Amino acid sequence: MNSVSIAGNLTRDVEMKDGRASFSVAVNRVWAKDGVKQEDVDYIPVVVFGGQAENCQRYLHKGSKVGVEGRLSVHKYEKDGQPRTYTSVVARAVEFLSPKSTGGNTTAPPVSSESECPFVDGMPHDAVRDEEVPF
Repeated sequence: MNSVSIAGNLTRDVEMKDGRASFSVAVNRVWAKDGVKQEDVDYIPVVVFGGQAENCQRYLHKGSKVGVEGRLSVHKYEKDGQPRTYTSVVARAVEFLSPKSTGGNTTAPPVSSESECPFVDGMPHDAVRDEEVPF
């Protein structure tokens, strides 16, 4: 099973390219070691496709709180002769968690139901296959 759920804040504005939105989510971790509070942050890249991508670009901005459900995607490549790995979350559902804005037309639409999600068998209709991704 390949399933992941994260919640955190956008680290930058959403970037849109070829019908695909990308952004990073900062997820805080807190734990105690020898009774001392420890904190760390993970920065997780997220990719969203289709109409959901357009909504993300329209309504999410740096600092927005967001919940993402999807799958992990791992790409192996070489750079300067060295093997590298790039891991990201391919979103199946994105939930806008920030409070609604009180001014202008920045209020996010209701979260779409699973039936409106542009995915078939866990893959977006317009997704590029993992083998075709250039990174």
